[in-house]
Amino acid sequence: MAILKIIGLSLLGIFTFFVLIGLMFGEPKKAGTIEDYVDNPNNKRGYPKGNISQAVSLFNSYTKMDKPQIKAAMDSTDLSLHEISYALYFWAMRHIQEGKIKQGYELLKVAADDYLNPVAMVKLARINFHGSQALQQGKPSIDLELEKDLETSYYYITLAFEITRVLNEKTGDKVMLNHVVSGGLALYDTFGMNQLEEGFNRKEVSEQFSKIWADKMDEYSGLYL
Repeated sequence: MAILKIIGLSLLGIFTFFVLIGLMFGEPKKAGTIEDYVDNPNNKRGYPKGNISQAVSLFNSYTKMDKPQIKAAMDSTDLSLHEISYALYFWAMRHIQEGKIKQGYELLKVAADDYLNPVAMVKLARINFHGSQALQQGKPSIDLELEKDLETSYYYITLAFEITRVLNEKTGDKVMLNHVVSGGLALYDTFGMNQLEEGFNRKEVSEQFSKIWADKMDEYSGLYL
């Protein structure tokens, strides 16, 4: 009986040994999918931060990709949060360019709200400033009805500049700042000069969003810094 017990323990030890070997040298971690990246509030899936200095090179790389290439890149391996952020932004823009406006808009919101991508925020600010007609691009109709929303527009454009300021301070690279300035400065100045119809009070709206902006900046630091 004692011998059987010893044999049993030995077999268990051998089994455990091979399980550990399998974990160390077995199949590589399964790649994340686009669905995984979209469903990742507060980075619940635990993707690595990556390097904040990658922002410019990632932006430039994904700019050149068409939709199949972006999908292949996103499906090929687990990405860092920085790369997911820019991949989702361009994935959203390719949908919009194809006329899949509603889906593209929802993806932009994921890039902006969950990954705090400043370029996506600028795009959302411009869309909300004009309403969905900003995406109509000569089409008789689109699959998104969005009213003009100055408060949401102001929320996104202000947060975009704050995040880009931090990004610029940390990297010393002004390329992303230039992208945000190019896409959003005129809109930001419009709010700053109060060149808006009655009913929008910039001071009141700023007070309303001040804590949310502060929380989002803390979230940005937690995700990327």
